[in-house]
Amino acid sequence: MPTKQATPASILPHVQIAYHKEGEHFHFDVTKEGVTRKLTYHDPSKGWTCDCEQFADDTCLHVELVKLWRAQQKKGSQAAPGSNGKTPPPPPGNGDAPPPRSVSNGNGNGAAAAESTPPPAPPARPGHRKGRKPATAAPTSAFPTPASGVSAWDKSVAEALLAPFPADMVGWKAQATTKDNSRAMAVAYIDARCVMDRLDETVGPENWSDSYSVLGDQTGSFGKEVVVECRLTVLSVTKCDVGVGEDGKSAYSDAFKRAAVKLGIGRYLYSLDKQWVAFDAKSKQLSEQPQLPAWAIPG
Repeated sequence: MPTKQATPASILPHVQIAYHKEGEHFHFDVTKEGVTRKLTYHDPSKGWTCDCEQFADDTCLHVELVKLWRAQQKKGSQAAPGSNGKTPPPPPGNGDAPPPRSVSNGNGNGAAAAESTPPPAPPARPGHRKGRKPATAAPTSAFPTPASGVSAWDKSVAEALLAPFPADMVGWKAQATTKDNSRAMAVAYIDARCVMDRLDETVGPENWSDSYSVLGDQTGSFGKEVVVECRLTVLSVTKCDVGVGEDGKSAYSDAFKRAAVKLGIGRYLYSLDKQWVAFDAKSKQLSEQPQLPAWAIPG
């Protein structure tokens, strides 16, 4: 009588998965019956490596186990199989990847991963008008479940990229203020990780790539700014735009989001009417939450 082939779903309850982050790489230990395989997800290239002999074409059983485990984490409201009924915690509110920790999908004996403390946020630059941050960060993942069956640009891809984001993923910032600084013109924006997630969920992480060129410096409203060009390619369609920032990180993010707008991501935000809301001159923040029109909120 033929033996039923084991699947990742049937194996997952019997393995332990621990991970930690080093820079832009996520390292995993997948342990089953005392044997541990080591995997790495490389965020810049969106690719995997594994030390097993079966690894080929960017995947193997251990990669599939980690992807399935992460997909179950993203459900949020349901516990992963074999996790003793505990629901994995959501990503931190700042939208970064989860901190190093140990996760067990079996008997609770997952090896502890190294702990790390995130670096403190840099102080606000004098003169910058801060905005109201999104109430809830975008549901980010360094190893998302790829979209299936997408191989070429078509109408469905374009419509998915153009779709509005949930209201709690939209942030607001002051573009201008009245003479007495009591009110500010609020403009909407999205975080770069929202764009990454939209691309991953729509076409899959393997079907888009980005590259950058530093063009130099310029003098802006708040002093010296870095100028960066981004080339964003999705399913062989490439768009290019330039961004600026007070440092390289912010310039890269700005260029990435601007290139994404040319593909339709977040473009609807430019069609929103400008709103004047209360402004706290002392903290340089919006003190009133602007409202999105009904058409800009997904049903």
